[in-house]
Parts: sequence; structure tokens; C-alpha cells
Amino acid sequence: MSKFIAFTFVLLFIFSCKQEQKKTDEDPLLIVDQLFDVPSRKNFLDQIHKDDAHWRELLLITDRHITKDSPQYDSLFQNLMRTDELNKKKVETYLKRFSYPDVDTFGVQAALTPWLVMHHFYHVPTKERYIPLFMKAMQDGNITTMDMVFYLNGIYNLKNKHLIEFSESSTPSEKLKIVMDSLKIVF
Repeated sequence: MSKFIAFTFVLLFIFSCKQEQKKTDEDPLLIVDQLFDVPSRKNFLDQIHKDDAHWRELLLITDRHITKDSPQYDSLFQNLMRTDELNKKKVETYLKRFSYPDVDTFGVQAALTPWLVMHHFYHVPTKERYIPLFMKAMQDGNITTMDMVFYLNGIYNLKNKHLIEFSESSTPSEKLKIVMDSLKIVF
């Protein structure tokens, strides 16, 4: 019975979000070209952040009620992958036009959005291409040192099939140095 309730909840939730998803499926270049001021750019980034979380939250909810080899789970996972790909395109288009968002101007959530989307993306060469931009964002105070550690350790994990484990006494700067050395990144 609880599986039926969970499945019904998931279907209703997906249905209620279809209209919102249609809005975000437009050409990212056309959307970014219409971002003339800070509020519209902030709203754009905040919506991407919301879309990024949407399918992950659904997967967490259903993970307790639906097996990972079920068609329902597969459908949710495919929606997550499509959303990640679309969000990547939006962020790449945004960054080409405006560069990295400033935390003081856009707020923490919007400033973290490019990092978050690329952190969740699975393609190593794409992730590596953004390391210099994210290092600058860290130096400018738009993301934290630990955000950069998580990002780089994610790349390390994709390449080596395990995360780097740090000692509890390591500072964020020490962790960053360890993961950068492990990836042979010089900055």
C-alpha cells in the first residue's frame, strides 16, 4: 500500500511540474539574451537551482518506496539526466555572456548555481574546463574553498572511482592543496 501511495505522489508531483519544465526547455541562448538586468539574471539562476534540486528530491523520496530497477525509477532518473544536460547548457550560455555571478549582487543561491550544476554534471572534460573559472570565483569569494574541494574531489572520484579521504584536522586550504596535487592541477 505504501508503494502505491508513494507512486501516486510521484505521478502527481511530476504532473504538477510539467508546465514549469516546459518553460525551461526553451533555447538557452534566447533566454539569456533576454536577461537585461540583475533581477532577471538572479531569477534565471534561481530557477536553474530549483530545477537542479527538483528531480534529486523526487529520487530521494521515491528511493525509499520504489526499487532502482523499476520503470518508475528509471523514468525519474532519465528526467534528472535531461534536466542536468539542459541546466548545463543554460549555465554555459550564461557564463559565456555574463561570467561568474557575484555573491554580493546575486545572493548565495544564485552565485552557487553554476558551481552546483557543473558539480552534478558527470562529464569529466566539461567539469575540468570550468576549473579556472571556479578557482577565480573562489578567490573572489563567490564560492568557498570547500565548494572547490567538493568539485575537484568529484572529478577525482569520476576518474579514480573513489573520493580522497582527508584527515579531520585538515583545513579547507590543506584539503584543496591535496586534491589539486592529486589531480595534478597547477593554479
